Amino acid sequence: MWGMFGGLPTKFFKKVYEFVRITNSEDPFKGPDERLRNEPCEKNPRHKRFHRFKPFRHIILPHPYNHDNQFGPLIKGIGYLVVKVHVRIPETHKISLGSGKIVFSRVKSGTLSRCCPCETCQHEKEKSVKGNLKREDQKQKTQWGEIHVVTAYHVVGSNKDVKKTTCLLNYDDEAHSKPIELDGLKINRWSKDRDMCEFICISHDMDLVKGLRKKIYFLKGRHEKVYRDYRYSAERNLCVIVSHPHGCAKHVTCGELLNTVPVQRGEFNFTTLCYNTHTCGGSSGAPVYRVNKRSVWYLHPHRGEKDGASNWSGSVYE
Repeated sequence: MWGMFGGLPTKFFKKVYEFVRITNSEDPFKGPDERLRNEPCEKNPRHKRFHRFKPFRHIILPHPYNHDNQFGPLIKGIGYLVVKVHVRIPETHKISLGSGKIVFSRVKSGTLSRCCPCETCQHEKEKSVKGNLKREDQKQKTQWGEIHVVTAYHVVGSNKDVKKTTCLLNYDDEAHSKPIELDGLKINRWSKDRDMCEFICISHDMDLVKGLRKKIYFLKGRHEKVYRDYRYSAERNLCVIVSHPHGCAKHVTCGELLNTVPVQRGEFNFTTLCYNTHTCGGSSGAPVYRVNKRSVWYLHPHRGEKDGASNWSGSVYE
């Protein structure tokens, strides 16, 4: 059919056809994926305010941020560190779902007697001691990765919970993702009052551990530039959440920061955020990004619904 248009090149008409096809179909950058769209939900029917993380473009952001090319890489930087938190509850045979953000990643080294603390390596160590195995026959790892995840306390609130927790990394879309599982080891710090929990996961993939460290510093660098550009701007109320609503693949929601509430804990100053950014079950513990926060090492974990019109976060040190 392409040859009937005289001497115009075939490639030109193919591009026109593709443009019309995409224009008349669903916008590939906006809205939820099919699984989330069809997920039954009284709070957000059809989940129209949720946008797929992959592919993501800053054009979905409200004005004036949708005209600033810095925000695409920035929000991708946040999303690269977001994990789905999967907690098994053996007493009820149920599963608790949430989201979290990786805040720290490092390689650690030990010896055969002071090996990786994961359950598998500790079991191998015990077998080696009981069987009096030679060094070359011992299988416990002497190098491992320690990855710290921050979520809400009401998602993971004890070492018992952590032992039953699996974090799913790189669950970016339903079709093409190859998620990586990280098993929980123990709690590093927590606060019930502030609804915050930081726990440790273990990995034997050193490339993954080093790559996550680079992504943490990538986000830091991106945010510092945005913070400098918007520090004294009147447009500083953007509030973005990247989460796993209903346990689905990553989605992005955008809204406004409504209020920042100071919280005094002894000598330390914390803040809690109030915002209208949309969330659903499974979003608990997800990082809440705001433009006017000085540091992105620790973002506020999403807590839940505050009233009928807004959400609020756990408290984080400023």
